[in-house]
Amino acid sequence: MEEWLRRELSGIRTGRATPAILDGVMVKAYGGERLPVSHLASGAVEDARTLRVTPWDKAQVKEIAQQKLGDLNTDNIDQAMKMIEGTAKSLGITVE
Repeated sequence: MEEWLRRELSGIRTGRATPAILDGVMVKAYGGERLPVSHLASGAVEDARTLRVTPWDKAQVKEIAQQKLGDLNTDNIDQAMKMIEGTAKSLGITVE
């Protein structure tokens, strides 16, 4: 219980970005299996308001875009990838 609370509280940083905020984020990868984003990418603080998320496999951005294609305003996968990266950027997350 103490370790859980410590982990939860480590994610609370007002005015400062922290990779711990991504701990609860699950993404579909490798055929639909849900994995924590920390198993697929590394996160680093770029500045006080920006996290840099670097996928270990660039194909993950494409897989996310393919899954979201029906929800996006395009049928083009390259455009969908740009939209996904743009949305991440607007949230303060940079995808390389």
